[in-house]
Amino acid sequence: MRIENNNISEFAQKHSNENGYTDIYTREDGNRIEIAQKKIRFDKIDLLLINLGMRRIENVYYFYGSTREKCQNTIAYELKSAEIFIMFENNFVKNCFINGFRFHKNEDDKLEFQRIFSKIGTEFSLILNDWDLTKVIDLEDQNEIKKYLNEGF
Repeated sequence: MRIENNNISEFAQKHSNENGYTDIYTREDGNRIEIAQKKIRFDKIDLLLINLGMRRIENVYYFYGSTREKCQNTIAYELKSAEIFIMFENNFVKNCFINGFRFHKNEDDKLEFQRIFSKIGTEFSLILNDWDLTKVIDLEDQNEIKKYLNEGF
């Protein structure tokens, strides 16, 4: 994952100009491990996120232009405008992504987010790969989580 992130960063530097990007990068599938391969039970992560104070949102919609479509087998969890989206199949997590955890100024909010990330990391032995930053954050490492939430990358 780290090698792929480095490749993306190098490509972006090489192919950007004042108008945007001059080429498109295609991510390599290589040796990454999909979250689905970890066989995380959906009911376990669901209960964990609720117990950590996140609000469960069962109706998740995909918007594109004027199209609005309900996402099947997707549940969102929200806390202070930070969201975790979990896609599941046969009671196992198939995919997961986050939104809105960075750029918070309130220190109490950041501590709460750190607690959530840390619990997810230690409970399920997960990392966070931020494709925008091209950084991998070890969710079992308090210092990396703090650095991520404090915009230290």
